[in-house]
Amino acid sequence: MLTCPQPSWLRYKYAPMRCIGCVLCLAIRTDYCAIIFANHFTSSITSCLDQCNMISIYQLKPAFQQLLQPVLRFLHRFGVTANQLTIAAVALSGGLGYLLTVHTTYPIALLLVPLGLLLRMAVNALDGMMARQHQMQSQLGEILNEMGDVLSDLFLIFPLITFSDLNPWLIILFAILSVLNEFAGLLGKALGGARRYEGPMGKSDRALLLGLFCLASYFWPSTPLIGNWIFGVACALLLLSTFTRLKKSLS
Repeated sequence: MLTCPQPSWLRYKYAPMRCIGCVLCLAIRTDYCAIIFANHFTSSITSCLDQCNMISIYQLKPAFQQLLQPVLRFLHRFGVTANQLTIAAVALSGGLGYLLTVHTTYPIALLLVPLGLLLRMAVNALDGMMARQHQMQSQLGEILNEMGDVLSDLFLIFPLITFSDLNPWLIILFAILSVLNEFAGLLGKALGGARRYEGPMGKSDRALLLGLFCLASYFWPSTPLIGNWIFGVACALLLLSTFTRLKKSLS
């Protein structure tokens, strides 16, 4: 069977069209790969956020509250109210902040701060237990509780600026992100859901971090030299914690 050879000018005529087709095909394949990568990346981030609430000291709260039941009964017998406990926790935080400011003159203050933070965590747990178990819940109590948490954080974080090896701007950033983290937790309730407490850098986690930092600074005075790395990582975890709370609030 005889075939008529294709003229060379015809091949050159359709060559640009072939090139355009190859470019379009390559672009479509690139977009498809980008979409696949974005889907996998989003799924990984979502999975990570879903697991964040499992890596927080807050998960130990039920067991901690059970240990405090005898103390709660003792305080209630003497007429102590939930709001009084909330105010006491804020005052205690202010005292601990003062100890941090004098740590260079009195190094023993670095040992007292972790003990005070443990006591503050107990008082914070007791005020909620007192309100729920003895019908002391009120709007004033809720305001005092939320404002008290933020003030306590600020009382404890800003004195860290007195550590000469720590970057003061990093400490300020840590304080701001801590406030935003609590605000993100409140948004869950404002949107009609529950108050969010997810980690990995919630209120209890920040108290633990500060307590460990003070202990390490007392026994190993060179610890503040790596403090910027420690609080830098803490800031990143605060961002992750805040995004987790916002995601849970919207779900």
